[in-house]
Amino acid sequence: YIVVDAMTSIAEYKKYYPSSKKVIKDFETFIDKNNLNYYDGLSAYTSTRISFQSMLNLDYKFNEKSSSEQLLDYSKLYPEGMKTNNINKYLLINILNSNKYKILWEGPPFPGTCNQFNLNLCINQNFSFAENFVYKFILNTHILKTFFYNTPFDEIYYKTKLNKYFKKNVYSEYIENDAIGKFMLKTKNNFDFNNGPYFFLIHHMSPHKPYLYNSDCSKREPKSEDNSDLFQKGYDQAYQCVLKKIKEFINYINSKDENSIVVIQGDHGADFGINDRDKELNALNTFNLFKLGNSNCNKINLEEKVDMINNVRFVLSCALGVKPKLIQKRSFIRVNYGKINEKNIGLLKIR
Repeated sequence: YIVVDAMTSIAEYKKYYPSSKKVIKDFETFIDKNNLNYYDGLSAYTSTRISFQSMLNLDYKFNEKSSSEQLLDYSKLYPEGMKTNNINKYLLINILNSNKYKILWEGPPFPGTCNQFNLNLCINQNFSFAENFVYKFILNTHILKTFFYNTPFDEIYYKTKLNKYFKKNVYSEYIENDAIGKFMLKTKNNFDFNNGPYFFLIHHMSPHKPYLYNSDCSKREPKSEDNSDLFQKGYDQAYQCVLKKIKEFINYINSKDENSIVVIQGDHGADFGINDRDKELNALNTFNLFKLGNSNCNKINLEEKVDMINNVRFVLSCALGVKPKLIQKRSFIRVNYGKINEKNIGLLKIR
């Protein structure tokens, strides 16, 4: 289950970047050749943390009745919810555990991955003594940090990070954000896909800004890219790189586990240069790609149902061989959202 952060739909991408016709045509040819299913979709939320939290609960965890405290309490949201004392509260995790699935998690250092929150979810757990010491130190540091959420310290820390972003061009946490590449590297040689079943959660922090990759996935050094002119190039390049990564991943996983079930999707779309997803309703448009292996799910049309909650419900039912139980799609945007500790925040249902 791969989340490509801020990946807008192909239709929206083509509309915003009309010169991309050949890139998309080549990708659509790849989709047909590999018997994949693609859908343009709408996300349930414009927030990564809230989207993940709801996906792990297999339901719209947050709605128009949710309070500011619920929406802003990061200590109870993804990725903090992946810690050992929290993870079994999720319905998805309970279902996977009851069906003997092994759950593994690969993601970027920001917002977080297994090394920071739950070493039991790391793909490679054969740590040396030094690695184990370092990872546990990192883990404990992040646990300590959660005590400062929604306090004045948290706001000061957040502003410092923003200053660092604008002065030094890029958050240090984003530098190692190639989760798809890291997954393939870690499972290439000494990983037995037949020793499952496995549920892999892969959070690929691109094409989300800052835009660190050229279209061929070589590194680029972006300046502050909050204005529309710089967004125009940066997002386009990052999007093309993700399409390239997806091709590599599908070829790789077919060579390792041809009958695997894969979903690749955006948790939300792009803000198209205005730096506020909740003021740009097109930011709800998302990319949704399925590889359904030899399951009977290939016969099911998901056109009216795709979003982060229904997608995981769908592929879970395909893997377990049961009839999908999809729920009514809903979409929300945040309203009155300002500073990180703004108290007057809520969700507005728009669909």
